[in-house]
Amino acid sequence: MKQGFRTTYGDTLSKWFARYLVKLGIKKKGKNFHSFRHTVINQLLTSQVYEPFIKELVGHSNGSITVDVYGGKKPLDVLLTECVEKL
Repeated sequence: MKQGFRTTYGDTLSKWFARYLVKLGIKKKGKNFHSFRHTVINQLLTSQVYEPFIKELVGHSNGSITVDVYGGKKPLDVLLTECVEKL
């Protein structure tokens, strides 16, 4: 993918992903690269992947944006495993 004039690598990837979804026949509103990224981060967090690895994978350099924005509520089984069973 080439970076074009006044576009970013993220823009280029997002446009490519939109074309890819059309080829797959996915035309639902709200299904875009950002929603895919959100799903991936949530799944990685739910699977208890080491958070610094997730941050590096998705380009979050520091802070807690990965968990604060994308994390959402944890599934009950994760809460039980990570909190209650460790008491």
